[in-house]
Amino acid sequence: MDLITFAQAKKLKELGFNEPCLHYYELSGELRESQYLPIGGVTEYSDLLRNFNSEEYGDNYVYFSCPTQAQVVEWLRVTHQIFVSVRLTDISERKFNYAASIWFFSDKEQGCIDEYSSNIDAKTWRVDSPQKAYSVAFDYIFNNYKF
Repeated sequence: MDLITFAQAKKLKELGFNEPCLHYYELSGELRESQYLPIGGVTEYSDLLRNFNSEEYGDNYVYFSCPTQAQVVEWLRVTHQIFVSVRLTDISERKFNYAASIWFFSDKEQGCIDEYSSNIDAKTWRVDSPQKAYSVAFDYIFNNYKF
């Protein structure tokens, strides 16, 4: 399971991310996993999922939901029409290189995703793991895109 960074979790909370997650960060940056102790029953996975970005915890506790990278990709796609993909670009001397691409759709029209379309601003990076590629893409989006 590939989780986002603390800085990314804080930014997602600012942007209104409100999906249930298994993990969360405390204000100190410490990563935690949701725990649920049922009374006389078996814990279901769905019982462990929480929206830690909600206000239900009161002013005494500040939490930041920590979604998986896959959850963030889906949230960006569905909520903001931002598409993130990662692909293997090359293998040299047994070293893999990955590229992250981001497509920002300026209009909400449906159609073919085309990296060279006039209504898309495409950005690409190359790193040594798919997880790093997603992380770099998220940092770019959170720091440069006007939501």
